[in-house]
Amino acid sequence: ITESCLPKKFIFFPLQVSTDTQIKINSDIDNISAIALMLKKEILPIVVKPHPAEPDIDYFIKSISDNKERIFFSTENTYKLIKMSEKVITINSTVGLEAMIFEKPVEFYGRSIFNEFNKNRLISYIHSHLIKIDFFNVKINDFSKENIGRIYGE
Repeated sequence: ITESCLPKKFIFFPLQVSTDTQIKINSDIDNISAIALMLKKEILPIVVKPHPAEPDIDYFIKSISDNKERIFFSTENTYKLIKMSEKVITINSTVGLEAMIFEKPVEFYGRSIFNEFNKNRLISYIHSHLIKIDFFNVKINDFSKENIGRIYGE
């Protein structure tokens, strides 16, 4: 559904690929079980965005079709859905990390490292992945072997 068809207030739940290791190894809950849990404990409608790499979205849609009044599917831009939502619930998706950057309430149903982040830890985590290279200033660029290696994780 498009932005104009979304509820005014909602919880955003980005699906993970059902066969993803983050669900298989780092979670005791899958996408369908997560939605069942949300339907029990949350009042607001749930906007679900299928993962673009999900191979069996039809099965998922059929399995939750009894709750059309509370569950809405959307393919809107993820950032837009995060910003419009009241809360983001995810299993272990990095969308949870993105929601934290937007200072949205986030709940993780899996065993996610992001679950333990406060604002300071979030900032440290992001800064630890930044590489100091000024790509737009050729005169002072530091394209050293060390920095190039950091880009490729070496």
